[in-house]
Amino acid sequence: MKKIYKKQAKYRRLNPMKGNLYLLILLFTGTILTSCNKSDLEYENDLERSYQEWLGFKEASGNSYRYMVPGSTWAGSAWQTIITVTDGKVTQRHFKYNSVEGLAENVPPEALEWTEEENEINSHEYTGAAEALTIDQI
Repeated sequence: MKKIYKKQAKYRRLNPMKGNLYLLILLFTGTILTSCNKSDLEYENDLERSYQEWLGFKEASGNSYRYMVPGSTWAGSAWQTIITVTDGKVTQRHFKYNSVEGLAENVPPEALEWTEEENEINSHEYTGAAEALTIDQI
């Protein structure tokens, strides 16, 4: 037993950094853990404030509004989709190419701009048009 104890004591004398290493790891871990919780509460407050603004807008507008979703490609074509919501329900989706650069020349004119009314919303498939959703659904 004395031999084992002597070897351990000798090892401790030869490796004085072992204790310091554990201390450094502990300090590093503590620093990382305390620095990661930077103001989550601030973001929660911003989200709550934004949500309250949205509820106020919905009430003031009767839950009726329009919004635009733009789109484009690297080749130069660009389009927009305008979604109209009336009383909380999508009532119209309008699609239009703003720039036809880079499009194939054989695209029919009726595919370049069209409007869907309430009973035909999302009937145009395989287009660049945004899906017709209310802000609440988004």
